[in-house]
Amino acid sequence: MKKQKTKIFLLGGHDLEMQEIRNLLENREHVTVFDKNLSWGSALSAYEHELTEFSDSEKYEIYGIELGEADFSKPIPVHYHRIDHHNDFAGKPAAIEQIAKILNIKLSEYQKLVAANDSGYIPAMEKSGASREQIDAIRRADRVAQGVTDDDERKAEESIAENLQRMGDLLVVKAETPRFSTITDRLFPYDKLLIYSDTELTYYGKGKNLLVEHFQQEIAEGKMYHGGGENGYWGIATNAFSKDEIIKIKNIMIQKFTHSYHIFYYLFKWENENSTFDLKEIEKIKSDNWKKVAGMPENETEQQDFYNEKNYFYPFIHKILYNETEMLMLHYERTEPQGKENVLYKIELQNKTYDLEVDAININLYATGVGMLIFYLKNRKDDQKSPDDILRINQYGRRIFPPFFDDKNTRYEIAKSINISGLNGDAGRYSENYKDYETKDSWQPAMFIKNLIADLSPKLENKPVVDDRMFVASWYKNDVLTEKFNNHSIDGFYKAYDEKNEFTDKDDDFWYKYLFVDGGSMTCQNAEMRKKLLEKHTYSRWQKLNTLYGISRYSFVMLVNSACPEHLTKSMQTIYARMIELVLVQRASTLIFSGRVVKINQLSGNNGKEINALYHDYIRFVNQVYFREVTAQEQGIELYKMLSEMLETREQVNDLDEDISKLHQFATLQQDQKRNKTGHILNVIAVIFLPMSLFFALLSANNDICAPGNLHKSIVGLGFSAVGFLIFYLINKLINK
Repeated sequence: MKKQKTKIFLLGGHDLEMQEIRNLLENREHVTVFDKNLSWGSALSAYEHELTEFSDSEKYEIYGIELGEADFSKPIPVHYHRIDHHNDFAGKPAAIEQIAKILNIKLSEYQKLVAANDSGYIPAMEKSGASREQIDAIRRADRVAQGVTDDDERKAEESIAENLQRMGDLLVVKAETPRFSTITDRLFPYDKLLIYSDTELTYYGKGKNLLVEHFQQEIAEGKMYHGGGENGYWGIATNAFSKDEIIKIKNIMIQKFTHSYHIFYYLFKWENENSTFDLKEIEKIKSDNWKKVAGMPENETEQQDFYNEKNYFYPFIHKILYNETEMLMLHYERTEPQGKENVLYKIELQNKTYDLEVDAININLYATGVGMLIFYLKNRKDDQKSPDDILRINQYGRRIFPPFFDDKNTRYEIAKSINISGLNGDAGRYSENYKDYETKDSWQPAMFIKNLIADLSPKLENKPVVDDRMFVASWYKNDVLTEKFNNHSIDGFYKAYDEKNEFTDKDDDFWYKYLFVDGGSMTCQNAEMRKKLLEKHTYSRWQKLNTLYGISRYSFVMLVNSACPEHLTKSMQTIYARMIELVLVQRASTLIFSGRVVKINQLSGNNGKEINALYHDYIRFVNQVYFREVTAQEQGIELYKMLSEMLETREQVNDLDEDISKLHQFATLQQDQKRNKTGHILNVIAVIFLPMSLFFALLSANNDICAPGNLHKSIVGLGFSAVGFLIFYLINKLINK
């Protein structure tokens, strides 16, 4: 009879399941247990001696329980078996269930709950029918088994109170304790939870597989792990990455759970109370809620973005983008979104409210008289990520006043309300429901816009430059749409009319609506015209790589899939956002210059000073703001050219060149006419006074000036000369005033 082999069990990191496994294995015949009291995530190399000692495959079967093998350099014995339900073993039963099957043992009800807890956490225990008391008891026992102390429990409470951030559906906590279970148990239930420290990082909840797919190589190398099914957990091994690397991984992970990003640009004409564009006066402003920023940012991540931006653009572009060396622009950032405050941009519609996390709110003021209020918004909520949701966010979130007065009632173009929560001061200051608009309120921006600018300076007047809409920059992740579009020509972006003269595929409508910011029905109901518009406005260089760009007069958009690398979306939020700022300030500046031209033409009388000031400002604009090219990067060249063409900046500049040149020629002609008039009058004065001055000068030269009778003649002569000079001076000043 063949002798039964001894089963060698090598225990992994301690938790409640490993504790119960030990209890299950102890005192069993033909079973030997080795437990080195390891921490979770330990490797097989900890048992190298035991693998050598029990190398005889005829006598032993070796089972390693939840021990990583990636760093084990020696050949793994043929009689070694791995028991696990993480990483490439994800989906298998809990380790204690696998062992029970090997030993043909029936688990107790308590052990079944332990198995459910380890493989699927609280949801798995709830599914098995466990009571709240049973679940709490299992969780407390699990924490004790992991070595959680009272101090860890206290630090968990502090971490939640002081370091918890809500990012849409995602909760993010910087942990003060290495025992993350103390935090997960307190925050349950949650949809998505990320906990990190200087040495560890773990994610729990929905969408875990997105991270598993992205970090496949690191998981294969044993630097990361995952388990618990589709909504389980994913994390990094202890000390596998540096502190800076963990922060980078955290940012990548957060970006993975951002469904879309929206930037709204409000363009306005700014003036001081004395109707001037004096940035030096604005620079003196002090505001509690706005911070003037110039040069390198303080945040390390922003410093890297800043470095990338500056290297992307030609050095001579930096002056207008970053307020360098000359007073061309001032850049202010709202303080609340930079802190821990949860600032939200809320778009309320009739049947749904969209909550967008405010990443930043900025104000740029330019020497040309252009102001720019910019909202950077993240969309992380799962219930607002459909194509229709994205279209509504852009369509209704960008409106700054009703385009039609009756829209106060119909709400076809404007939202029910827009408000920004989480800012300092009275919340009502940053809200607009459009109900109080009157017919006299033409071109008046929403209250939240007026008050944000007034917070910088109450004396800063602002008037919209373009119309009732903000310019939109946006990226959106959607695997279905990118897969649908990536293998087609432009024909794949639209659907021909059917017999009922209607579009037959809703997905095909999306790209047109996204590009032209249509929230409802499409503004082009002709298939052939629609096709031509899409051909003109779509930038498809990276179409085969699931990346599609589009540019119109109203938008700069990008459609990508969930596998999109972070640098693409980051470029959209930084480099291309700066490029958009530049082209928008060019466009707005030309509109302001055009307004000044019209105003000068309407003036009567002498307007030479106004014309010269306009000409001076315009020359500076052409030399320091308007550029034909801004980068040496091929894609940047193409996108900048396309953006400029869509906004028609070159045509506007050419028209202004002609108008302002004519005005300057007119002013020069006026100056020449004044000089000729001055010369004529002075000639007349010279004819009158020069003979008399000459007579008295000769008289003085031929006589003793101090002789009796001659002194008064000399004084009279000098008086005539002085009067002549004074009249000459006054007439010259009066004519050339």
